[in-house]
Amino acid sequence: LSWKQKHNCIPDVSSKQYWQSTSFQVLLVDPPRAGLDRNVCHLASHGSFEHIIYISCGRQALLKDLKELSHAFDILDCT
Repeated sequence: LSWKQKHNCIPDVSSKQYWQSTSFQVLLVDPPRAGLDRNVCHLASHGSFEHIIYISCGRQALLKDLKELSHAFDILDCT
């Protein structure tokens, strides 16, 4: 850890506690061709996010992720 992290100047954004205890309205994701990691899908579905902006370069991964996220979000546009 850096000095700033040790002295709480920079939050540890890699911790699950940080993402669950902080309120966010929008999640912007640009996943690799394989799609979102299961942990990211879980975080998106169970977090405080009201909106997701999903940038996709892989149709199959997008379809897989939309299926996973559709129970928590309404899909408005796929352009």
